[in-house]
Amino acid sequence: MRQLLTFGLLLCAILASGACSSGSNPASGQAAAGKANFSINDVKGDWLAILEPDSPSGLSTPFYLRVDSSGTLFRAADGRGNEWRLADSVTSVEVKTKGSTRFTMTQTGGEQIGLQLTGTLTNGGNVHSGQYVYEVAGVPEETGSYQATFSSGEGHFTVADQLAKSWSGTAYLEEIVDINVQIDAGGTVTGGNLDTFQYLSGGVNTGIWQFFDDKVGRIGPVNITDDSGYVTSLWYVLVDENGSLMQGPGKHTILGLGTARMLSP
Repeated sequence: MRQLLTFGLLLCAILASGACSSGSNPASGQAAAGKANFSINDVKGDWLAILEPDSPSGLSTPFYLRVDSSGTLFRAADGRGNEWRLADSVTSVEVKTKGSTRFTMTQTGGEQIGLQLTGTLTNGGNVHSGQYVYEVAGVPEETGSYQATFSSGEGHFTVADQLAKSWSGTAYLEEIVDINVQIDAGGTVTGGNLDTFQYLSGGVNTGIWQFFDDKVGRIGPVNITDDSGYVTSLWYVLVDENGSLMQGPGKHTILGLGTARMLSP
């Protein structure tokens, strides 16, 4: 009996050892899967996101950021007209080996608008998601959540895929007014309006909706002429990957400065 017990214990030890070494132990496999060695290399490139405010009255906005080959966050922008460039901003990028990330950007002039995104990379490394904070002169102004996806590069966005449809929304100018625009596959305005101003179909509005950077969904500048000869100038517009949300800053000849935010079903 003693020999059988000893043999049984020895067999269990051998089997346990084999299970651990082969990776067939579920707990061991899960632990190994969690040990992804992320680094700054995993965030180099272009990232696309929608920022979703925590406040029920807040409005989501498209956003992108770009990290160069040295790991520097050199460019970012949102649909509200906030931009961060190395020439006028301080930026930083942090990536921990377990996948936690932090991107910070603060304008050095003007209102000193800052944005911080704190999140986690997936094991695939093509998504990071988490929380964001907007700051004005160092004071938190808005919090929310985000999910950023990695751009595949040139041609990630096309006019036919993301823009060619009917859009409707709100222009937040000196007055808050409705804005609607219909765009065809060539980027031509085929109809629409800003408040009571009706956009011309074709003519000077032919082919005006084009991507300035199709890696990150940045359009413009776009100048839309209406039937009164006035112009809606959008300095740039950001659109999301699904072609369901676009937003950007600009002005109208009569109605003044502001932003336009439009949705498409």
